Amino acid sequence: MGMDAERLNSGGWGYAFTTTIAKGLLLKMGAADNSLVVTTATSEEIISVTTEAVVSGDVSKCPLPGDVVMAKAGGTVTRGLRQMFVTGGKCTDVSGAVRTAGIALASAVDGDTFPLLFQPLPVGTL
Repeated sequence: MGMDAERLNSGGWGYAFTTTIAKGLLLKMGAADNSLVVTTATSEEIISVTTEAVVSGDVSKCPLPGDVVMAKAGGTVTRGLRQMFVTGGKCTDVSGAVRTAGIALASAVDGDTFPLLFQPLPVGTL
């Protein structure tokens, strides 16, 4: 399978990055088995969230479902509501039947960082 991600002591998996990505953005699988890139559409599976800024060649911890992460708001984020992808890998309140990233644990506005209970779900599972 070619997967060379290693389990990190603090939980989560370490994956390789092939581009610069800011902290708190939603991620999908990249072209290689062991890589992640920023999510670019609401139809894509959300795999994880960056816990730190990364550059090409970095290997970084990637949280697993159930972890609380700091995510970046790309619109209105309301405490207690499920969050979906919005442009640039950021989050906003769910609108319509889309894949979701988790539940906001604090309210935020565009550009803010907020705590997200990471629980990715496919379309139609709300």
